[in-house]
This record gives sequence, C-alpha cells and structure tokens, in this order.
Amino acid sequence: MDVANAEVILRGEYSTSVIADASGRFQFQDITPGSYIIQIQKSPYLLSNIPVDIPKASHKDLGDINLKLNGAISGKVPKEKISTLYGEFEIVVYVDGVPRLPEKNKYGEYTIDHLPTSGDVKIYTVTKTIVFIDNEQYSAKVLEDGEILTEFVPPGIYNSVKVKTTTKEGFLPLSAEGPIVVNSGETRYLSMGD
Repeated sequence: MDVANAEVILRGEYSTSVIADASGRFQFQDITPGSYIIQIQKSPYLLSNIPVDIPKASHKDLGDINLKLNGAISGKVPKEKISTLYGEFEIVVYVDGVPRLPEKNKYGEYTIDHLPTSGDVKIYTVTKTIVFIDNEQYSAKVLEDGEILTEFVPPGIYNSVKVKTTTKEGFLPLSAEGPIVVNSGETRYLSMGD
C-alpha cells in the first residue's frame, strides 16, 4: 500500500498531526519532551500505533517503520432497514487540510488544542455504527445509501459479522457463503442477511 499522504498523529501531552509526503516521510518539530504514541493511518487498511519517548533537546529519527496492513469489511443495509441502525456521530476538524479529532468534555463540548491563529478550518461529521466480527466490537462508518464500511480489520478468517441495531433482536447479520476471509490490503464485500 502506498503510504504517501498517510495521516500521522502524535498523541500525548501535546497532540498534533501531519500528512506524510510522497515517500512516506514525516516530521514533527518543537515537541515537548515526554512519552507519545505515533499513530499512522490511511483508510481503510492502515492503522498503526508506535510508542516513542522524546528526550529533552534531541532530534529523534525513527528510521524505517515496518507497518502491517489490515483489511476491511463492507456491506449494504437494505433501505427499509437503515432506520433501525444503531448510530452515533464523530466530529472531525480539518485545519489546513490536516484532520484533527476534537476532545469532548463531560458537558458535550468539543475542543482542539494548539490551533493556529489563522488558516482554513473545516468541520465534518461522520455517522458511525457498531459492527461485531466474531463478537468483537468494531466502529464502522455509515456511507451513502446504507453502505457500512468497517476499516482496520485484522487479516483472518471470521465466522460472523453483525451490525448493531435498535431493534428487539439488536443486530442485523451480514452474510457470505462459507467462512469470511479478510486479506491484508483488501476490502471484503458482504451481502446483508435477513
């Protein structure tokens, strides 16, 4: 998978994000010393977390980073069942084209730290639902026309995929013939069961 333009997020006491260049290189500058997690993400297959300690007055080169590609599962919910999906939303703020996830406090207010005083700011909401893959919970995006996309699924063979609903049953099964094989760097498309 091409890692050009992958989102790279530095999470810790100070959080910020950058976009990797055409060769996959990235750089953070003027970081407060401390322990951080570097999250490298490119939808729908790449999501990797790397712990890193930044000592005082240093330049740290991580060198080449080996990344594992995940897979994805997609399915379409029939129009008459879309209204039964369990749903929540996520707010994403783009600052000069770089996505930032705001923090939500106990009052439901969203904030983003370390914003520049000027720049292009865009706010988007993403509708999400919950998908159970062999009874393990994943967050999934609800796209246009009822398509569900579950990103960052570890490669493997699975027996059941269910979408959470608000109905008495509590879920809608996604079905496929035989075992559900998810390969690295690929999206497995499933049909919605009844």
